[in-house]
This record gives sequence, structure tokens and C-alpha cells, in this order.
Amino acid sequence: MGNWKGFLTGYVVVYLVVSTTLNIVFGPPGMSKEYLSQYKSDYDRYIDIQKQDEYKLWSERPHLHGDDETLESDVKFVEAVEANPDFKAEEKRRHRYDLLFDFFNAGMLILLIVRFSRKPLAGLLDGMVAQVRDDLTKAESARSDSALELKNAEAKMGTLTIEESELAIQTRDRIKRAEEENRILNGQSLSVLNRETTDRMRHEEVLARQALKQELVENVIDELTEQARSGADLIHQDALLNQFVQRVEKPK
Repeated sequence: MGNWKGFLTGYVVVYLVVSTTLNIVFGPPGMSKEYLSQYKSDYDRYIDIQKQDEYKLWSERPHLHGDDETLESDVKFVEAVEANPDFKAEEKRRHRYDLLFDFFNAGMLILLIVRFSRKPLAGLLDGMVAQVRDDLTKAESARSDSALELKNAEAKMGTLTIEESELAIQTRDRIKRAEEENRILNGQSLSVLNRETTDRMRHEEVLARQALKQELVENVIDELTEQARSGADLIHQDALLNQFVQRVEKPK
């Protein structure tokens, strides 16, 4: 608390000393006593004219105003006052005084702000630095996590590639086995079909031979019956019977 009081006391003392010095050397802020002692009445009229609305309008747009003897007289008076070397010297002094005082006030204000806001500003800067560090730490952690996830994904992709290769090999083996089994089954089916066809042909052949024998037997019986009726001799009947036996044993 003592430091604050000492600073404020020194601040006020410095401000008073410097401002007083500026007023003595470059002051006063208004027209000096020397100038007013010679031109007070002229200066008062000069100020009154500048306060008039007609003069203000004329100073903004001189070409819009017509002939006005009073206004013209006031304008010439103002121009004469401003052309006076003593008035110009006073204006230069006042401008220098205002400029120096503005710089002095700004410097004192900056000193006051720095003195009273140094700790809060330092705390604010520390907080900003801590926030930046925290953001950098989070970014680094996120980058590490992303790199780990990428590595795991690449490893998983490699595993998937191996599994896909193994699956492709197993699929090709299954297809080959299925084709082989299909060929075997087709071969067996053809063999069975061929056997069935052969058996069927043999069966048909047997049936045809039996039908032929039956037809021959019936023909021979008819011939023998016919010859017996016609009175043919036994020798001729024996020859016919032998011919029948031969035809039965070797059918055409």
C-alpha cells in the first residue's frame, strides 16, 4: 500500500512541476497578456465575428453568398487580424504549447496505465501463454493419437490383406474340389448310363430273339399241320422239323 501512495505522490508532483513549467515557458494556453494589452478590442471583435452564423456559413461556402456589406466588412476585419504578425506569433506559440502539453499528458497517462495494469497485464499474458501451451500440448497429444490410429489401421490392413489372400486360396481350392467332384460324378453318371444302355440293348435283343423264335415255332407248327392234313410223308416232315430246329438255334 505504501508503494502505491509513494507512486501517486510522485506522479502528482511530477505532473504539477512539468505542467507549471510548460505554462511558464510556452503559456498561457490562451492569448498572452502582452498581446491582449495591445489588441484586446480587436481580438474580442474577432472572436464575436467567428461566432456569428453568417460568418460560419460564409467560411463553409463563400461562393454561395451574395453582396452583404456587413459580412464583407467582417470578413476583411478577420483577414486583417489573422495577417497581423503578432497574431501569427501568438498562434504559433499556442500551437507549440498545445502540442507539448498533449505529449506530456499522453506520457503521464501511459505511465499511469503501465504502473497500475502491469500485474493484471502480466497475469493476462501468463494466462495467454498457458493457454497457448495447453493448446500445443493438446495438439501434440492429438497428433500422437492420430499417428497411433494410423499405425493400427495400417497393421489391420496388412492383416486383412493376408486374410484375404488366405481366403482367396481356400476359395480356389474349394472350386477345384467342386470341379473334380463334378467331373467324377459326371463320369460315374455316364458309366451308369452306358451300362444301363447296354443292358437295355441286350434286353431288347433277347426279347427280339424270343419273338422271332415264337414266330418260327408258330410257322413250323402251321406248316406241319398243313402237311399232315395234306398227307405228306414222314421223311418230308422230319426234314421240315430239322430245318425248324436249325432256324431256331441260328435265327436270321
